[in-house]
Amino acid sequence: MFNIIKSPLVKSGKKVIINNNGMEEVVDDKNKIDDDQLSIERDKLLKNAKDEAKSIISQAQAEARDILTKAEEEATSLKSQAQQEIEVAIDEGKSEGYQQGLQAGREEGLNEGVIQLQELISSLNKQMVDFNQSLVEREAELKEDLLRLAVAISKKVIGRELKIDSELLKGIIQRTISLLDGEEEIVIKVAPSDLEVLADYKQELLSSNNSLERVKIVSDEGIKSGGCIIETDFGGFDATIASQLAEVEAKLLEVDNDE
Repeated sequence: MFNIIKSPLVKSGKKVIINNNGMEEVVDDKNKIDDDQLSIERDKLLKNAKDEAKSIISQAQAEARDILTKAEEEATSLKSQAQQEIEVAIDEGKSEGYQQGLQAGREEGLNEGVIQLQELISSLNKQMVDFNQSLVEREAELKEDLLRLAVAISKKVIGRELKIDSELLKGIIQRTISLLDGEEEIVIKVAPSDLEVLADYKQELLSSNNSLERVKIVSDEGIKSGGCIIETDFGGFDATIASQLAEVEAKLLEVDNDE
């Protein structure tokens, strides 16, 4: 997964060589098997990151549902309690009015008590609705926060794997070069910490890519370890870990919003 730095002259396709007889021959990459293995390793890491993000989101949704259920139960209990208070007030009002023999005062007192308790129930219902809405909004925010956290964790995991195994970075570089078509000169930008690891890699690239004549590997403070940017006269490719995971994050958020 790469972000392509657009250029109208960047081309894609298989490498072809014209032999002495004027025939076209397709040149296969002799390192294709190794590159495929490195691609599998990288895709496996990204898949694990996606699975971990989905697991965290599922857990957060379950916790949010539990909170919502408890809130509804509490609101129902408060409503029931208020109803009981109404009944008690009515009973007390009837008893007091009967004892005093003040029919008019009794009816007025009962009506006033009923109105006050009805207002209380209405207020409780509104608070329950507002609370439920707040939970729904917070659940959506929590899902997005947890997804971004999962991607951040994945960055650290993948970065650590790339530091441990330099062959993964070489595989990323080789796969990116394979997307170019017949370029003779390229500049590979890597993190300063990866420059020493790739010190002897230039000759290997020249040997394994027949079209290449000049390769320059330079450090770039803006690139994190394990990523690279390959530039040519006609454009280039951004293969940094940050750009690749940003694309993964965007796709996960898009899927989550669709749900």
